[in-house]
Amino acid sequence: MQKTTISLTQQKILLASGLILLGVIVVWFGLYRPMYNRAFVLKAKLANLERQIHDIEAVTVAFVDKEVGIKELEKRSQALDAQFLSDEEAGYKIISGLAKKQGVEIVSLQPEPKVDYMDAGGQRLAADNKLSSKVPVTVELKGSYKDVVAFVDALEHSSELFVTFDGIKITKSDFKVLAVLNITFYLLS
Repeated sequence: MQKTTISLTQQKILLASGLILLGVIVVWFGLYRPMYNRAFVLKAKLANLERQIHDIEAVTVAFVDKEVGIKELEKRSQALDAQFLSDEEAGYKIISGLAKKQGVEIVSLQPEPKVDYMDAGGQRLAADNKLSSKVPVTVELKGSYKDVVAFVDALEHSSELFVTFDGIKITKSDFKVLAVLNITFYLLS
């Protein structure tokens, strides 16, 4: 077997090539990739802002008279404000009422303590001089699959309560289903 030897010049060339490759890798992961990720996030934010501007323009362009457009925006704002209750008990009553209306039995309703709703900067959100809060609730339901789905749909589209779903678990029990909903509703008070 013949032993291959590398000359000093070849060693220098290999070392230089390795250092150049290492430099390219460092530039890729240290500079280019983070800038690419940041650009991707900024593009997504820009697209979201453009969509919001388009939505506002669509509402205002639909009305030739600016006063009519402003009144329509105020009407939509009031409808949205109506979904933000001022006390927790009203939220529980709405949930119970929707369950009864859909033919679903509430096995348990377990609220967690009310939490201040914060923005990304850690500041408590406010609207019309009212502070915002969120109330996480676990609702355990029993009913037919169709009725439970109708309840979830009614809760999601309720004009009286703004709700987000954090988790849904459905299991079969006898001829009915048992559903556990982790939801959050929001307050302005």
